[in-house]
Amino acid sequence: MPTRVIYQFDSFELDPSRMSLLQNGEPVRLEPQVFRLLLLLVENRARIVPREEINSVIWDGRLVSDAALASRLRSARSAVGDNGSEQRLIKTIPNTGLRFVGEVTEKSVETGTSRAVLDWVKRYGVFAAGGVVASAVVAAGIWLGITYAENQALEAQYVHTPDAAISGYNNTRFFYVDRHDCMRLCIEQTDFVCRSFDYYNLENACDLSEETAESIGGLKTDYELPQSYDHYARIMPEE
Repeated sequence: MPTRVIYQFDSFELDPSRMSLLQNGEPVRLEPQVFRLLLLLVENRARIVPREEINSVIWDGRLVSDAALASRLRSARSAVGDNGSEQRLIKTIPNTGLRFVGEVTEKSVETGTSRAVLDWVKRYGVFAAGGVVASAVVAAGIWLGITYAENQALEAQYVHTPDAAISGYNNTRFFYVDRHDCMRLCIEQTDFVCRSFDYYNLENACDLSEETAESIGGLKTDYELPQSYDHYARIMPEE
């Protein structure tokens, strides 16, 4: 059965697939770049993560000021109850990089059929299971129909350009998402006006941008094949 990994430390749970941080079961709000920084450090806790790698992952290789990194680091520490003086969980290695030094446990969580359903089937037998399966099939059909309609409505709000990207003009990146998730994220973005996004097929990630092909003088299309980027331009309401 498919599983996903959740990182546990102190009273926190960091879930990469859902891009969430929980403390004692309650959500902790994080900006996307702060979440990516925390996840990068937790996933690579066995080593020091150098500044260059942080720039590559968080800012797509763009050069940023020390103040920008310090701001994201301060927010990450604050979210997990740490600070620059104690450095109990996130330690700064002078002139080198950062390292997560807290004790982390990895927990695998099933993403398929719930354990409660499986236990119920075992208890009441194959005939009851048949009824459950039939009901589940009907419910799944209804759910798929609703999801299809919602996705069609989302797609109608974007113009798709395959094998192209707005490369270098992105504001923020989301990981472990599909293209419909990215469409929703772009529409719901509040930190800036999201006008387009690039979807990276190989990593199931998307880069949201406040720019358009017109505002930067055209999309980048000279990637080596097989192409891994698709560009989606949002059909904006009149601004």
